[in-house]
Amino acid sequence: MLAPPTLPIPMDAVPQALRRFVDPKGPAAARMMAARGMVPVKGGDLVLLLVQLTADADSGVSKSAADTLRALPEGVLLPACNEALHPAVFHEVALRFSTNDDVLERLAQNHAVADATIAV
Repeated sequence: MLAPPTLPIPMDAVPQALRRFVDPKGPAAARMMAARGMVPVKGGDLVLLLVQLTADADSGVSKSAADTLRALPEGVLLPACNEALHPAVFHEVALRFSTNDDVLERLAQNHAVADATIAV
């Protein structure tokens, strides 16, 4: 069986505009603002940002990111499941929303999702 993709994703796989918010060497205040959804980022980029921050070494940042991700409206989350994001982002979304059939259905139809994620 294939190993599932893991977090954090490499910085070079994070869009340039988002790196300052997820760089572990960057200011904790910027990461916390991003984890709370207080940065001008939308759609799939927001989901990627929050998922990446769930793996932050600072437990306050990672918990805030997880809480914000969990509270995302379906109008943001579901379209993001159709985008071409990093496979580790989708794997984490699948784990965190494992009881949401709409999320799982969209992920199953997305070719960017790793086979190991679908097998889970």
